[in-house]
Amino acid sequence: MDVSDSVATRFLPLLRSAGRRTSLVPIDKNPVLEETTDEALLANICQGDRDALGKLFRRYAHPVRNLGQRILRDKAESEDLVQEVFLYIHRKSILFDSSKGSARSWIIQVAYTQALLRRRELKSH
Repeated sequence: MDVSDSVATRFLPLLRSAGRRTSLVPIDKNPVLEETTDEALLANICQGDRDALGKLFRRYAHPVRNLGQRILRDKAESEDLVQEVFLYIHRKSILFDSSKGSARSWIIQVAYTQALLRRRELKSH
């Protein structure tokens, strides 16, 4: 049994009794975009697709923030790191080379490098 099936089986009666919609797919999300690979999203970002950048942001903002928290030890700085990382991805997505690794590893490496640079800058002040 699939996990989503068990969740649906448990919560559909509750949704029906509350008079709410029973759709398992949120209305505002495009299922095709949800299934797009990270590599395809990076390729779309190279072509100026802001929706692709938003999708990548929704996928990786939390892991990037967590990495920033561990390295910078400051919540506000880790939030700033998320913005810096995705701005970098927006500007430099052309640098991604799928023959060298996955898009996920590239994004995490960018975040790690940006966090270390930020920590060095904070220590010098």
